[in-house]
Amino acid sequence: MSPLALMQNVKIKDWKANERRPLVFAENVDKLPDVLAKLVNNRILSMPVYHYNTKEYLGMIDMIDISKVIADLHWKCIAQSKSYREADIYVTYNDMTVQDVLDKNTESHHVTPGAKDDLNGPGLKVYDEADLATVARIFAKTGHRRVPILVRNKDGVSQVSHLITQSEIVRFLYSNISQLESRYLLRKIGNMAHFKQQNQTQNDSENGIIMVNAIAKAIEAFRVIVERKVSAVPIVDANQKLIATISVRDIRSISHDASQIKLLYENDCLQFSKIIRNREDNLALTPAVTCSLDDTMEDVLVRLNESKIHRVWIVDNTKKLVGVVALRDILAELSS
Repeated sequence: MSPLALMQNVKIKDWKANERRPLVFAENVDKLPDVLAKLVNNRILSMPVYHYNTKEYLGMIDMIDISKVIADLHWKCIAQSKSYREADIYVTYNDMTVQDVLDKNTESHHVTPGAKDDLNGPGLKVYDEADLATVARIFAKTGHRRVPILVRNKDGVSQVSHLITQSEIVRFLYSNISQLESRYLLRKIGNMAHFKQQNQTQNDSENGIIMVNAIAKAIEAFRVIVERKVSAVPIVDANQKLIATISVRDIRSISHDASQIKLLYENDCLQFSKIIRNREDNLALTPAVTCSLDDTMEDVLVRLNESKIHRVWIVDNTKKLVGVVALRDILAELSS
């Protein structure tokens, strides 16, 4: 069976109906540090936002939104002296609300009232009558990392029932790997349409692969994450050999104390990576996981699921970084 056919056979409303966790959400008046703490404590990367009074669904807030706030504050205050900069960032961050973030984010996850299902815009709505293939195509085309699933109440008003993440769809494919035809599973990473396009982009661009040097300040890694709209960046040495990863999850290092924002601009990427990986409360962090161009789709599916990660870095035989395969790329390849 093809992966697409497998996903088309499963309706969202019938899938994992008994396994869904209670929905964790924020209200638009919640303070940003409280929202970050809630994300960390519940081990999630995003949550729906409701209006505190009307209970209307306003959109989503996630770790990337918070990373953007911190990066923007840093560059806004860069000209100030160290003590003033730290105080300004600390006070501003602590006073910000979720509504402030939604208002500033021009590409927010708002749901536009009355908008039709649209793979291209923030007006996206997915109802539980749809199948998993619909969600997989949304992930593949838009880059959304999670999609809110809506249901209509007795008054016909749309409400968020639960979220579906890229990871859940990939885990579904992995758990049903025995049903998939070998021609899909044995496809080499170097032959993926995604990698060919990525390789062509490198040849046509001076930027090449997104990467950050180990001696750059950690805040630079988060600036790249925000500007390039990715969830992680590889940290490399002077020879472009992969040595670490910094992701939006790492922002959790400041979740219990906003004064720890200074870790981002006082330490280089390698130092920051070592600091957060030595913290006892940072259980979800893992070292960089790699593959080669000769590895297969099945190899990557296994590594993604066993390591519970969102991407596998592609390296050559000298460990030099040559690309990346993310959950979105897997879904694009298997849902086409």
